[in-house]
Amino acid sequence: MNVFLFIITIFFLQANFLSQHVKTNPLKEIIPSKVNSKGEKLRSSNNNLDVTTFNSKFYLATRNAPSHFASKKAKLIIWKGNNLDSLELSQTIEMRSDLREPRFFSKNDTLFLMFFQAGTKKFKFQPKSAWVMFLNKNTWSKPKQINLPQGYVPWRIKTYNQIHYLSSYEGSKQYNINEPGEIRMFISNNGFDWRGLTKTPQIIHPRAISEGEFVFDSIGNIFGIARLEYDGSYIFYGTKDSLDQFEYRYSEYKFDSPLLFEHNKQFYLLSRRNIDGKFVKKKKHKKNLIRYSMKRKTTSLFRVDFSNHCLIHLLDLGTTGDCAFPAIVKKNKDEYYIIDYSSNIKKKKKNWIRGQLGSTNIYMTTLSFSDNEEKVIAKYCFN
Repeated sequence: MNVFLFIITIFFLQANFLSQHVKTNPLKEIIPSKVNSKGEKLRSSNNNLDVTTFNSKFYLATRNAPSHFASKKAKLIIWKGNNLDSLELSQTIEMRSDLREPRFFSKNDTLFLMFFQAGTKKFKFQPKSAWVMFLNKNTWSKPKQINLPQGYVPWRIKTYNQIHYLSSYEGSKQYNINEPGEIRMFISNNGFDWRGLTKTPQIIHPRAISEGEFVFDSIGNIFGIARLEYDGSYIFYGTKDSLDQFEYRYSEYKFDSPLLFEHNKQFYLLSRRNIDGKFVKKKKHKKNLIRYSMKRKTTSLFRVDFSNHCLIHLLDLGTTGDCAFPAIVKKNKDEYYIIDYSSNIKKKKKNWIRGQLGSTNIYMTTLSFSDNEEKVIAKYCFN
């Protein structure tokens, strides 16, 4: 039995396949209008973010900059509060270069935040180094550079059996179409010292690959989604006993900024969806990327049917323009808070590139599950 069939068999044995109905409340802006910035000047672009709860407090990290693109004026801001409607500034991080991808993770009684430092050239992607800081009582430590290879971008951190797992991609050659891309998994026991899970990457692709999102099932197998910058996306699988190489399947549809979570033994995906539909319409990859930038996007929720390697499109959140870097935190047994960024939802809908050049806000909604029959908009399957 190959890896794919083995994992799917295990998944069938564990999963509860009773699909549920989902719904969300209307999006509500929380940044910049609802926060106490304590006099900190907020620029017009609020985007890349993460959220968590720790010691009965909410913590939200957001990027703030003049626009979506790289800037030496970019900063990361950590907000905290008793609820997401009344956050106040906790910490500001500045390095006179671009800062992105804030990621909270925790172990025992310690809350960590990881992020990466990029360059200052507006239309270039120049990842430099990754950093980690931790919360000591009510004070954040100074950032400490960690030992990821130069140019690798951290994407998602999950903790399983007291070990931190990090998916990362080689970002320094991201827009050189003749250079292969790769996703690698790193592990750490303490959050500061990281080592490769294996000596070789888990996925190698002929062109740029990034944003490898993943989840563990109850026995340690990995399921994931990866973004292909020029091609579409992968869905991938890895067994707990053989994580040196993932098996994966391909789709011509593109799912950016993926976030996977589990509810009632089923996996769900939040990601950016191209409203125009299929990403790959021609084999001329650079033209595909340009065309993709000119199309409208929104943030969408999918149920992941790993047994048939399909994404079941359930709903759209209502974001527009430059949007989709979702984060999620549990509210109660059947409800979750979703935090995301978007161009102003009260103004005219924009395409992606127009949104990236303008202002963006942080919005919140509540996602609710019920036992009613699931409503399906569409199905996207991988080859």
